[in-house]
Amino acid sequence: MKITIGMRGVDDLEEEMKFLLRTYRDRRKPMAEVKMIMLQDVDRHFQREEGPDGKWAPLKVYEIKGNKVVSYRLKHGEASKAKILQKTGRLRASQTGVSGNDGAEVGTNVVYGKQHQNGDPSKNLPQRVFLWLSDEAQVRILDRLNYYFWRQ
Repeated sequence: MKITIGMRGVDDLEEEMKFLLRTYRDRRKPMAEVKMIMLQDVDRHFQREEGPDGKWAPLKVYEIKGNKVVSYRLKHGEASKAKILQKTGRLRASQTGVSGNDGAEVGTNVVYGKQHQNGDPSKNLPQRVFLWLSDEAQVRILDRLNYYFWRQ
């Protein structure tokens, strides 16, 4: 599965990347550094349990009778102890990245990752965006690219 992160609202970073692609021939090393910053940022989203619009929706505990969900409720204390999207740790641990001369991308190969990233009303899953670039990561990426290409 591939989830692409849109670069909306990051015009400076997008322009910097376009300039680098036009100007420099071997960009593998800085793109590998960009990939690592992106992976660290995604991991930070799991630590903080947040998306670009704030905290993820809280966990709900539900009761199933037969094949039907009959009630949703938050159990006092239980839901607050559990880490959102981290019951087994598989989704968080599955974050991988690739980089090359023309860019870097991160994502997950866990099938249910897309359902959590986008939400799935048919399964009563709220959207909990974990693949996004924080302002902090964008600044770090620009800093690394500036260091790499303008240090002479």
